[in-house]
Amino acid sequence: SGRAYTFIACLYTTSDVAAGVKFAIGGTVTPGSIIYEAQVYQGGVATATTNQRTTTLGNPVGEVTAVTTACCIITGTIFVDTGGTLTVQFAQNVDTGTSSVLVNSSFMLHSIS
Repeated sequence: SGRAYTFIACLYTTSDVAAGVKFAIGGTVTPGSIIYEAQVYQGGVATATTNQRTTTLGNPVGEVTAVTTACCIITGTIFVDTGGTLTVQFAQNVDTGTSSVLVNSSFMLHSIS
């Protein structure tokens, strides 16, 4: 409680081209404020497929359907009012039952105050 943190997630995914991906930062923590954005890349980091930002815990970002081997980078900052968990959430953008986050993806959290 009463502390600020920055975070970054690097998520490697695989999906059916009709399913796609979407992400959120969630958990049981109560934020005083939060901001995070996702950049999703397909086929390298030269061009982002999508770039979305939110200021609400649990809001989806990085929603894109036409990808098969995407990499999602989520960056953000949170000021915590009430302590709890902070997690990365993943779902298919369109349900087909074939999308997943791959092993060796990461989520790092750093205290800044």
